[in-house]
Amino acid sequence: MVEFIALDAIGDLHLLKSLISLIKFILKDNSLKGSAKHQNNELIELASLVGFENEKIKNGAYIVLDAAKNSNEFNSNQLDYLYSLVQSNDSYAVKMKREFSRTNDIIQSISNMYDFSVDNLLEKSA
Repeated sequence: MVEFIALDAIGDLHLLKSLISLIKFILKDNSLKGSAKHQNNELIELASLVGFENEKIKNGAYIVLDAAKNSNEFNSNQLDYLYSLVQSNDSYAVKMKREFSRTNDIIQSISNMYDFSVDNLLEKSA
């Protein structure tokens, strides 16, 4: 099961477009086997706490990304971007945890993650 929560809170248009494309691919794909009928709350919690540091989470992401790559229907720039996020464990959750460790302020940690200025949004969407 792949679950993306709070897509509307992503402060990176390139990431948002990439995730929406991935979701569209998953909805149309027939090659991914063994999809869960119900969400696994333990895996969701684990993913939110450690991201792709966990091998099970990382391997699940690679299975989905490899299927997208093999389909030849996915934008290679978006796919490369998603692969790089998995490889580097550079997610917004990881960045927020790092920021919280630095500031010990949850509100500041969240608000420091996003720059919704027009220039920033246009730069990241290019």
